[in-house]
Amino acid sequence: MVDKSSGYEGVAAEFERVRSTTVGVARVRNWAKALPRGAAVVDLGCGPGVPLTEVLVAQGLRVYGIDAAPSFVQAFRRNLPNTPVACEAVQDSTFFGRTSDGVLAWGLMFLLSAEECRRRLAAVQISILGEYQDEGRNHYFDAVKEMKTIRPTSEHTL
Repeated sequence: MVDKSSGYEGVAAEFERVRSTTVGVARVRNWAKALPRGAAVVDLGCGPGVPLTEVLVAQGLRVYGIDAAPSFVQAFRRNLPNTPVACEAVQDSTFFGRTSDGVLAWGLMFLLSAEECRRRLAAVQISILGEYQDEGRNHYFDAVKEMKTIRPTSEHTL
């Protein structure tokens, strides 16, 4: 059987034991504050939900978690019982059959090189706003998908 979790299922218990409860929290909190309360956010590679998904929920966002490691999904359900989570690989996900106002992929995109991330984001018209490293020396992108503006076709249209 193919491990869709990229090896995380085998190290889930150790990952939870050593995962910092502070790395990324301030950055994710600031990002979440830029979204309107109640915005829908999908957390790709959500892991056990602590600490980052927990931050999104605390900010009043409607969060949907996705992780391919069954142990992480089980821990997520224990940690955030009122937050939907799906046990599936991101590349196979239906994303709960919905669109989202935001996507968090913290600690997931490293599976690709930075150049590959840039190429894939550009291919779907996602612009990189900034790149940075967190206090754990992990490399991240802030990116946005531009939405087309629909202009009124008549001066009577509001």
